[in-house]
Amino acid sequence: MCSGKGFSFNGIDPTTGTTVFWTLLLSLFGSLSKSSLTLFSIFLSGCFFVISGLVLYLIAKKILNEKISILILLLFLFNPFFILISLNGLETSLFILLSLLTFFFYFKFVRKKQISLTKLLFLNFILFLTLLTREKKVIWFSLFCFSTYSY
Repeated sequence: MCSGKGFSFNGIDPTTGTTVFWTLLLSLFGSLSKSSLTLFSIFLSGCFFVISGLVLYLIAKKILNEKISILILLLFLFNPFFILISLNGLETSLFILLSLLTFFFYFKFVRKKQISLTKLLFLNFILFLTLLTREKKVIWFSLFCFSTYSY
């Protein structure tokens, strides 16, 4: 994309499109250095994967005890499938992180009935970024709005 050929996985064959937020993140760095865009993409995916593990640990700690939360963290961080998808340079690890942040703030604010307009706007902003990362999140967004309305 940085070379001006549009969305293409190999520089020759065009693809039908991509996700908005991941493309924006990569283009910000791609405008600085086109040569290391692939390395930046893999690095960014790996960072989002590690942060996802920490958020998963915090969610598990709210629901379960400390030992089980550490076990869940280790199972997540050392799962070969998750390691593979976190090092492919795609937006999957960003989607996982934003989805986990949605659950984290849902448990923190909505389930404890400590919701305010500012907290609700913040949570909706995370959901919006997740929707920009993968459009399939629209189903989660509508379910969240329904569950928040019931409180």
